Order: sequence, then C-alpha cells, then structure tokens
Amino acid sequence: MGHLIRSHSSNSGIAIKWLCCAIFTVSYIANAEVRTTDALIERLDRNGDGGLSRSELPRQMQRLHTAFDYIDVNGDGMISANELYAMSARRQSQSAATPAQSLPEKKQAESPENSVVGNGTGAIRARMIRAINDQQLPGAIVMFIKDGNVVFEEVYGYADREAGREQRIDDLFNLGSTSKPLAMTAVMTQVAAGKIKLDDPVSRWIPQYNNKKLVDGTPAKRAPTIREMMSHTSGTFALKCGERRDLSLLYMFNRTLKESAEAIVSKPLVYQPGEDFCYGGPSMQVLGHIIEKAADRDFDEIAKAEVFTPLGMKDTFYRTSQDLRKRIPVVYEKAGNNLRRSRRTRDPRGDTFILVPGGVFSTAHDLSLFVQTHLQNGVLNGQRVLPEKIVLNMRRNQIGDLETDFGDPAIGERNSAALGEIQGYGLGWILDEIQPDGSAHTRADNFCQHLMGML
Repeated sequence: MGHLIRSHSSNSGIAIKWLCCAIFTVSYIANAEVRTTDALIERLDRNGDGGLSRSELPRQMQRLHTAFDYIDVNGDGMISANELYAMSARRQSQSAATPAQSLPEKKQAESPENSVVGNGTGAIRARMIRAINDQQLPGAIVMFIKDGNVVFEEVYGYADREAGREQRIDDLFNLGSTSKPLAMTAVMTQVAAGKIKLDDPVSRWIPQYNNKKLVDGTPAKRAPTIREMMSHTSGTFALKCGERRDLSLLYMFNRTLKESAEAIVSKPLVYQPGEDFCYGGPSMQVLGHIIEKAADRDFDEIAKAEVFTPLGMKDTFYRTSQDLRKRIPVVYEKAGNNLRRSRRTRDPRGDTFILVPGGVFSTAHDLSLFVQTHLQNGVLNGQRVLPEKIVLNMRRNQIGDLETDFGDPAIGERNSAALGEIQGYGLGWILDEIQPDGSAHTRADNFCQHLMGML
C-alpha cells in the first residue's frame, strides 16, 4: 500500500475495502502450499484449461475480480498457479524492500465513462501497479483526456523511494527532450509575429555562418536556415554526429544562453546543411539565442509570455528563484532488475543559463494543456497561441526522404531518441503516418508517443 490516487467517486471507499480484501485473499492463497493451490485451481477450473477465468471464480470469491488484472501478468484472461506464486514472490520481495509499494490505497470506481482504453481503467491500473512492483518505474502519473475533459487521472509509486515520498499529482518534472516541441512552439510565435522567417539563413543573425567549414575542412555550401535548425538538418554536431565531448557545450550551466550558443557556433559543421539528419539539441540551443536577438527578449520570457501564460500553464518554466526541490521527483535508472538513484536529477535553476531543447519543468496537467492546444490546431478554451496554418506546418515532414537516426545503437538503447523506426520529423515533433503531401495524422497517441518517449 502507499500510493496516492485521486478519486472522483463516492464509492471509492467501498472499492478500496474490496481491493484490500481481495489482495489479502490472494496473498493467503499464493502463500499456501503448492499442492493446495494446484488442487484449488483444479477444483475450480471447469473447462480444464489450467487456469481460472473470472466466470470460474465462485460467488464467495467475487472480490478477486478487483485484483484480477493485477494477478494476470500475461494478460491471457486466466489466473494460473504460477501467476499466484509469482504475485506472492513479488509481494514478499516488496515487503522486505519497500513495504508501501504493493498496491494503491485508493482507486477510482469503474464506470463506463472511465473505460477509455483496453479493458477499462482496471487494465491501466493493473499495468502501472505491475510496473511499480517489478521496479520498471519508481512512480508515474497517468492521465487520459477526452473531448477536453480529464476522464482518468491517477498517481502511482514514489517520487523518492528511499525517503518514502509518494508521487503527487502536482509534482514537477524536468521534461528533457519533450522541451523541444514547447521550445519550437515559442519559436513559431515569433515566426507568426514576423520577427523571423523559416527559410531565413541563420547568418542573418550570426555572421560566423557565412564562412563555415565542415570538420574535414571543406567549405559549407551555404548557411543553414531557421527551418533546418528546428528539424535537426542544419549540419550542427549532435548526439550521433560529431565529437561526443562537444555535447558538453550544450550544458554550460554556469554560463548564459548566449555563451553556450557561441561555443556551439565555434565548432565546424559535420555535414552540409540540408543533406543529412542528426538528432540532438545543439542547433536548437543556437536557435534560442537567435530568437533572443530577433525579439530582444530572453528566450524563457518569450516562452512564458507567448505560450505558457496564455494556455494557463502556471507550473511550467525554464528558470525560477523559488525553492521547488520538494516537488521534484528523484531520477532513477535501471541497475539490473532493480532501480537506483541517478546523478541526473536536476533542480530548477534561477541563474542565467537556459537549456532551450531540454530545460523545461512542468506538471502532467500543464503538459496536457499544451498537447490539447496542438491537437486543436493552436487554440485552447478560446485562446489562440498560433495560427492554424503554422500549427499544421509544425507537424508536416520537414526532412523529405532523409532517414532519421532514432533508435540507432550509436545513440544508446535507453536514450530519449531510441524510439525505433520513425517516418519523419516536423518542427519539434516526431512524426509517423505521414501522408503523400507530407502532413502527419492528427492523433493523440502520436503526440503521446513523442511526449512519453522523451521523458
């Protein structure tokens, strides 16, 4: 027990009692002698298929239905003896390590309006609980929105396992590379305002690009464009291409965005602009500095004034002077079959540095507002932040027939870019299901694939 769940049902107390009783019952069965468990399944298994379906559970054991999906690990619709044994082992292991991490104390009551995917909220809940118990995740916030309304919102696990601090719905997360679509949306507000144009050469603001060379000494044919800086085709070094030690120039936390961008600009290009794709943040860092010059404002001020504030994203920012460490979950990494604290945990900064492609902090609620805005072509609750034409252009393939390097072993199996085969890239968005005209389908799961994959 020990998960904080937001419940919207007056029946949640009854559901909790049923769940606790069901788990107690299952735990008792699972810890019985092997012959007893086998005999029980053999006696109740009317069709002789070796497992217990919901319909085969006797009336006095109906409360097991509540925990059915949790126990049914392989999802075949039956509870087998092995699954009972496995559940018992998981519970014993968790009790020894983190006793409060087995099942949520609260749960939403099942209702038709909450059944948004698969077998309904029970299937979602069971999958998340299993991931927490098996140490695939330390904690998680799951939210589903339909027609602008939150129909499912629950919190699982821990923000800090060692301290016993449970995950909370208002926790702040460093979005990492999910900052890219937010940052590029801020850039596009300046396109809409006429401050810059997508096909402007970046040498208009940074003259050094007029005489750029490649790493082999070959002169660049031309300067990259704003569009290419947004779509990872500018020739700038990145994760896979160029010297890996140069990536440190993206994380100059004791410097300004201007200084970070100038350090990146000082490096040669690694390929001719527009002739290859190389995923990474350095080109967007430089672009952030260009936007500052074009708009004569700090980049985070532009993002806040043009995107975050109009959409009501009150807990989204690049920099803050507030001490918000109590709302920042610990970052964990896999260590074999277990989780361990990572050194990557980073608190919000109030100093001069801005990490354009990876420095946004936000909540699940705020991020949902941003995604809804793009799904609704630039408007939310009557507030338009971008013209529809610009929003559609952001999810239009910008790289033509160039192949992406997502999922490349050179980047790393667990890297944020290791998402498998991707069809194209827009302006800050990963794309799939690209149509002949270059546009991508507007589907919530496409956006969620990007957002969840990048976190």
